Amino acid sequence: TEKGKKQVELAAKLLAKEKIDLIFSSPLARMRETAAIVNQHLRKPVAFANELVEINAGAFNYLPISEIKEHFTWRGSH
Repeated sequence: TEKGKKQVELAAKLLAKEKIDLIFSSPLARMRETAAIVNQHLRKPVAFANELVEINAGAFNYLPISEIKEHFTWRGSH
């Protein structure tokens, strides 16, 4: 969205003040677009890593860890 692009622009301007040598990104199209926006400010190599691809975690999506721990129990954990 336009709002998201503006947020990335702002973050990229802040990151440009930091010592960054490499940008890591998921290879998904929208993340490639985000990395390109960030790289307009950082001018650093971009490494695309399959390990950064999102997964669908079902009921866990968008929940903070504290809430997951509060509402779900894990087998074998005490």
